[in-house]
Amino acid sequence: MPAVVSYEVMLWERRRGFRLFFVYLFFCGFFGAALAFPGSGLLMVLLLWLADVYSWRVLVHEYLRYLPLIMLPEAFVNGVVVTGLMIFHPQRLITLDESRYL
Repeated sequence: MPAVVSYEVMLWERRRGFRLFFVYLFFCGFFGAALAFPGSGLLMVLLLWLADVYSWRVLVHEYLRYLPLIMLPEAFVNGVVVTGLMIFHPQRLITLDESRYL
C-alpha cells in the first residue's frame, strides 16, 4: 500500500510537468510519505477490524487518533533521507530522472 500511494504521488507530479529539484523533494519525498503512512495505517485498521481482531472502539482509541501525530515526523524523515540520497547518491533513487530534475 505505501509503495502504491508513493508511486501515484510520483506519477501525479510527473503529469503536472514540474521540472524542479525542490518539487521532486517536496512531492515525492515529503508528500509521498505523508500520504502513504495514513493510507497504510487506515488499511491496517480496516483489516484488523474486519478480521475481528480488535473492536472498532479499541482501534480508534489506541491507534487512529495517534495517526496524525506520527504522519508529520514520518514525512519529515522521509524527506530528509530523499534529500540526502538525491545529493550524494542520485543513482539510487529509481524514480529520479536526473536529466529532468538535475
